[in-house]
Amino acid sequence: MKILISQRVAANVILILLSIVIIFHILVLLGIFPYSIVLGGRIQDKWHAYSLETIAILISCVQMILVSIHAGYLKFAISPVILNIAFWAMIALFLINTFGNLLSGNRVEKIIFAPITMVLAYLYFILAINKKDKPIVQSKFDK
Repeated sequence: MKILISQRVAANVILILLSIVIIFHILVLLGIFPYSIVLGGRIQDKWHAYSLETIAILISCVQMILVSIHAGYLKFAISPVILNIAFWAMIALFLINTFGNLLSGNRVEKIIFAPITMVLAYLYFILAINKKDKPIVQSKFDK
């Protein structure tokens, strides 16, 4: 299978997209974006939105940490097997999320979030098929 982008580019794009996603969730928490545009508009009240948005931020932060470890940006001993399992779990999560966004009655989810989640699934696939046991980028601590 021919992969169109490198592991390094995939990791960097994931980190950028997750940063944007976290900013978006913070803006929803601050009320700048209405919570009706997330989860298919099924959130009934602001407290439900706060709890779900907080969970989404935490999950995104954990993803950023794992990708940063894989990329060699963070020096932390973690098994490549655990990283690989996490990446395959993210692929499944983002594929399910993509279908949910496409089936949503909300145009924002269909037009904006579905493509983002599909791209994230593909980028995680690139990381998951990595067969190396070493980080893909030399850490600044290794110098």
